[in-house]
Amino acid sequence: MKLLDCGFKTGINFDDITGSLILKGRYSVATEPDNNATTNYMAGSGKISQIRVANKLISNLSVTFSQEKNHVTFYDIKGNSYNGALSGFFVISLPELTQTITSNNTSTLTNMQEYEYQGKIELVGIDIKEFRRDTPLGNKDISGKFSAELSFNGKGTSREALNVQGKASINNAQLWEVPVFLSIYNLFTNAEKSTFKEGDIKLTVSDGVMNIRRLIFSSNDVVLKGAGKMKLSDGSLDMQFDAKFLKSIIPKIIIIGWIKDLIIKGLYTIKVEGNWDNPQAEIKPLPFLDIFK
Repeated sequence: MKLLDCGFKTGINFDDITGSLILKGRYSVATEPDNNATTNYMAGSGKISQIRVANKLISNLSVTFSQEKNHVTFYDIKGNSYNGALSGFFVISLPELTQTITSNNTSTLTNMQEYEYQGKIELVGIDIKEFRRDTPLGNKDISGKFSAELSFNGKGTSREALNVQGKASINNAQLWEVPVFLSIYNLFTNAEKSTFKEGDIKLTVSDGVMNIRRLIFSSNDVVLKGAGKMKLSDGSLDMQFDAKFLKSIIPKIIIIGWIKDLIIKGLYTIKVEGNWDNPQAEIKPLPFLDIFK
């Protein structure tokens, strides 16, 4: 079956699909002797030259899949995305239908539950500059490479039902134009928008909230250590960063007292609130983060 500019409308949009779908193996409907119920079996594979998942481009995608009863497994997933590579698997349990016989001897099928899913995805060497074009950061001067490993599960299409555990890393990344980091940058004088040579993030998502468990980015001029959370529904932030700048880089507004010793050492604790599009950063006398757990 050839696919050309088609899409699937589910909880996540799968759009701009071009490629081929190949069914192989067997498809059968077996009758179970105990209750005369039927069971479906199917196997196949697909090769998609281009697809957008939630408006993110994937090319040269290949996948093998199988179905047994109401369980569909997509495995050996491989593809390219933004000059990098992706791989993973995805398992979905489809809702079971309940048959109801009405008074006039007609039958109806009722979906009694939401579908459930789980999976894992690995991203390697994704080009941030290319990736940004399909995000609200499309006009920002950001670049570099990132990799990530994400495990997820959930039910239905609800964002609040999505659970994620993962980690990510960056290399040679210019990220100061990202609103959260720009709000921190704007607090200081003589600061260079230096490239983060390396960085690591650990995160989870549950109940509609992204929790940044640990964030460590380092460049020649600054080391940022951060933790906090962001609501996915409105982008509201509650984050803290411990920053170590070069001693020549000082706050634009010098505060006497508790911050005096920190200025000498180049250490600052920064609270970031507001929301993703308009974050508000402020230097505050907070305890330093303990994020090495």
